Amino acid sequence: TIHQVHVITRHGDRWPLDKHPHQLSKENGGELTKTGDERMEKLGQWFADTYSKFLGTTTQLHFESSALQRTLLSAAVFGKGLVNATVPIFSKELKNDVTIRAYDKCPSFEEKLVNLYNSAEWKRREADNADMLKKLAKLDPFRDEPFADGMVPLQELYNVFDQIQVAKDECQDGDISTCAESLKGLLGIVIDDWAN
Repeated sequence: TIHQVHVITRHGDRWPLDKHPHQLSKENGGELTKTGDERMEKLGQWFADTYSKFLGTTTQLHFESSALQRTLLSAAVFGKGLVNATVPIFSKELKNDVTIRAYDKCPSFEEKLVNLYNSAEWKRREADNADMLKKLAKLDPFRDEPFADGMVPLQELYNVFDQIQVAKDECQDGDISTCAESLKGLLGIVIDDWAN
């Protein structure tokens, strides 16, 4: 007999965000995209269809989320897809959330990141990839950033990659001409470079 079912999921597709390299805290941005909204609702519908025999006897649902717009909305649209109704979402203020978002509140974690970035291995990897990091620094969105040595620091690579990945994700379901413009505007490159 099944007494409880726990579903743990990440938020849906989101727009780019800036992440501080020393705490990995997310500074701004990252709202759910239309694609992310639609995919989360479809995920809820898939879950309802796949596990309908368990949901048929469900008397209580409990949704918990971190207090970010993208995670709250993801939980809400997943719930809508799951039960075709509005469901309450429970969360804690970000400053008090030591369950779901604890990593950016840990001084020990931050210290370990600083040590990693100062390690000989990290510096070697940055030097080994200097050509690529210099090319990235010349792309439109990053051209005006105050990067030393004319290259994206390896610890900031997430913020560059995130913008590229979000553009690619959004293009999977979109109109190719719209995606081409999105990528061209974002990165100053042609869609063919990513389509292959």
